Amino acid sequence: MSELFKVQISSDLIRRLLGEKDQKHIRKPKPKVVRPEHPSNQGPRIDPKPSDETGGWQPGLPSLLPLGVLPPVADKELDRIRKVIDESEGVIDKLHKEEARALEEINRNAKELREKEYKMPEQRTIPCLSAKDACVQCYKDHPEDPLQCAEAVKAFSDCARRVQQQFVASG
Repeated sequence: MSELFKVQISSDLIRRLLGEKDQKHIRKPKPKVVRPEHPSNQGPRIDPKPSDETGGWQPGLPSLLPLGVLPPVADKELDRIRKVIDESEGVIDKLHKEEARALEEINRNAKELREKEYKMPEQRTIPCLSAKDACVQCYKDHPEDPLQCAEAVKAFSDCARRVQQQFVASG
């Protein structure tokens, strides 16, 4: 069975990968940098607009940065993070495959157990059924005089005794 392990990426791990020391205050997240694949994919650059009310510059829409803006150290750090993420995705894929295989095995084993454990009872004929039906019918036909059914009762009783003796003898 393959080795199972858990990968957890925490902010502490990211700080350690970036080489930062523990900070007592939490840094605000930086906005994401859009890195287009080709310079032709860049949109128009929008610079901050001057404001008449305050007399200063107001921040406009964020500017799109060209590819080479990030320092090389940040690229290396991002590459390490991407590598960890890729490895995590690989582990997740392996776990999904293992889960599917285990589920298939469980279903197969459950089916085998069901087939082994549950068997339909054999359909046996009920002995002396015709003699019993004749006896019951006689009692229905003669409700005032049940003594007329003595022959039917004797036939049913003899049949029941024979079946019982056969059962005991078969052991």
